[in-house]
Amino acid sequence: MAESSSSAASDAHRVDEPLLGLIAGRFRVGNRVGRGGMGEVYRAQDTRLKRTVALKRLGPSLRTDPLYRRRFLEEAERASRLTHPNVAAIYDVIEENGEIFLVMEFVEGETLRDRLGRPITLENFLNLGIQCSEALVAAEQAGLVHGDIKPENIMLTPEDQIKILDFGLAKNLRQSNANSTIDRAGSFAGTPSTWLRKF
Repeated sequence: MAESSSSAASDAHRVDEPLLGLIAGRFRVGNRVGRGGMGEVYRAQDTRLKRTVALKRLGPSLRTDPLYRRRFLEEAERASRLTHPNVAAIYDVIEENGEIFLVMEFVEGETLRDRLGRPITLENFLNLGIQCSEALVAAEQAGLVHGDIKPENIMLTPEDQIKILDFGLAKNLRQSNANSTIDRAGSFAGTPSTWLRKF
């Protein structure tokens, strides 16, 4: 019994090999550009449409968990409803060989966290804040709240255009209480500290 439990724990914490080759016979995978609580993100080339995309891959310890698998698929459904110049677009969702991938807009630039590490003028700061606000208002009008807004989830392009990433912790306001930070499973959604501080 102890050996079985140890094996299960090992499987839950194993790390995937880096992606190589083609996904779904179409997306040529490049370097990994990010990793988060639910998965990792790779730069890839859509060989059919001839454009660079981001592939988000569900982590190995989560993809076999029905709850997290559902939440990951819900991210695609929720985010695909939202079209806004300051929100990174979701193009497609792919299931292949037991894995799930989100095909997303690839955003060149740096995170807002990185940008805030350098001097910034008040005018520029206000411009970034307005862009973020407009994106979140558009999301709320679509029945969504991000749930995990923080500088790491906000990209800034070389042209100073904001792109909000990762609606994986968003809540559907038509199915939950918009005034609560508790999700349907009874747990807190988002990074708790972001509800207590502003960047």
